Amino acid sequence: MPPHYLPGIGIGDFIQEGEDLVRLLRSIGGLRPDDRVLDLGCGLGRVAIPLQRLLADSSYDGLDIVADIIRWNTVNITRVSPNFRFKHLDVRNSTYNPNGSLDPEYVTFPYPNESFSFAFATSLFSHLLEEAARRYLEELARVLRPQGRAILTFFLLNQQAEERAERGEADIDFPEKWDFGRLNNLTQPEDAVAYDADWLLAQAKDVGLQVRSVEWGRWSGNSDGLSYQDVVVVGKP
Repeated sequence: MPPHYLPGIGIGDFIQEGEDLVRLLRSIGGLRPDDRVLDLGCGLGRVAIPLQRLLADSSYDGLDIVADIIRWNTVNITRVSPNFRFKHLDVRNSTYNPNGSLDPEYVTFPYPNESFSFAFATSLFSHLLEEAARRYLEELARVLRPQGRAILTFFLLNQQAEERAERGEADIDFPEKWDFGRLNNLTQPEDAVAYDADWLLAQAKDVGLQVRSVEWGRWSGNSDGLSYQDVVVVGKP
């Protein structure tokens, strides 16, 4: 278990949440034992740890902007599973890495074209503004192989979610409107970002990703959601 003083440990059941996410990746995204996997915003091994069993004969690469997270993962996970590798991407983010040296809207993932057959990003795009989100989608499309798949989570706004937020039924009401959706906090905008669903899905299509399905989450007061955030399944042709 990671120590609680490190960022990203969260307040939920660390082990159970990781296992639940692996089940989601397999059931919705079709994650297979032979997939080469990229975890964007990997955090403290929440998903990497349970994936060690599934991907014992394949490979996993985790990317995160918090250096302490990458150091802990490398010492505690890569040492046990050398096919699990972690890299630090020093991207500036007002919430998680305010002194980062890289602009998020110009970032390049440190991997060759078409490196991965499967990728996922859980609670990553909810901390990116529009230019950074667009850039991350471009880079995802670049590093995915043909027929590759990706599972991405968001706070997405459609008419129903907007109405529930206005009535105070959502866990986060995102009070600050902006051109691409809503923000939770204007003074620290990357704290939590909700995107207009039509805009976000159009960006994914524009960079060459096929949107295969959208599963609406529970955050907005939708009690039937499969996960907390909204889940978008995309793929490369």
